Amino acid sequence: MESEGCENDRLKLPCNGAKDGSEQMESEGCRNDRSQVISSVLVDLSECLSCGATCSQEQEIELCRLIIVLLAYIASSGKLGYEVLLGPVSGHGANFLELIMQVLASQMQYETQELLKERCLLMREALILLNRLASHANFSKPTLEVLTRSKLCATLTIDVANRLPQTRMANDLAELAQKFRSRVYAFLEEKPLTIEQ
Repeated sequence: MESEGCENDRLKLPCNGAKDGSEQMESEGCRNDRSQVISSVLVDLSECLSCGATCSQEQEIELCRLIIVLLAYIASSGKLGYEVLLGPVSGHGANFLELIMQVLASQMQYETQELLKERCLLMREALILLNRLASHANFSKPTLEVLTRSKLCATLTIDVANRLPQTRMANDLAELAQKFRSRVYAFLEEKPLTIEQ
């Protein structure tokens, strides 16, 4: 009995490049399946980051850090990877950059020494990714536009940019925070806020 989907041996060949009639339709079906799977994975990742914005457990913080590392890897693949970070992924239309900003803002609220190392590692990965995008020749302007477009995200971005360099943290993290602050303010001086509600 034949099974359905891309696991079927008959369908694997078209997915690998066959070009005639019914095989092409099956190939398109495989691409659609892959696209749906990728989309579903991205939604799941965004939900983890949304929950991570309030994470207080070591495993939750580590999961958020690993998701940000994965997103940095995706972004390193070029324009398509970058578009993954900019496109809406959550049910309310937020993108990964906005979710990362929410995570950063949330982690800054904790004043205790509890899980400080884990929080610093998470914030370091987030700032490395944000600085990489905000300093990229092609992606800098769109990145900073996304981070300052909506009222909520602009408020979070400016709050993080102002407060993070002042928090007690490792020197390299403070340096990353200061670089991000400089990039945000250089962008705002060049292009005043035009905030969407």
